[in-house]
Amino acid sequence: MTRYRIAPTTVAGVLRNTATEASQLDGDIKPLGDHFTEAATGCGKTGPIVEALSGLVPHEQKAIQGIGQHINACLTGAASATGHFLNGDQDMVQNSQRNAAKGVASTIPRAH
Repeated sequence: MTRYRIAPTTVAGVLRNTATEASQLDGDIKPLGDHFTEAATGCGKTGPIVEALSGLVPHEQKAIQGIGQHINACLTGAASATGHFLNGDQDMVQNSQRNAAKGVASTIPRAH
């Protein structure tokens, strides 16, 4: 059986740091529209290039917004999974203690 060792404070720190970095993503994304405008201006506003850039902007904005949504979903999922694991671990300990008080063999598997 695989044995997991999860340190809640470490997990919380990683999630907090990741959330901080992810919040900065918004500031990094906003100037993209200006960069596309500069690219169109720099190429002399040539018809096909401007048309390509104007089609690319909405598509890329949706994709980039999706990245932020995925990051948030991952953070929420990791926090939730850690909480469930820790609660499950506590439940096993409590069950073991109850069984020990009753004289029943422990149901917690032993690591080899």
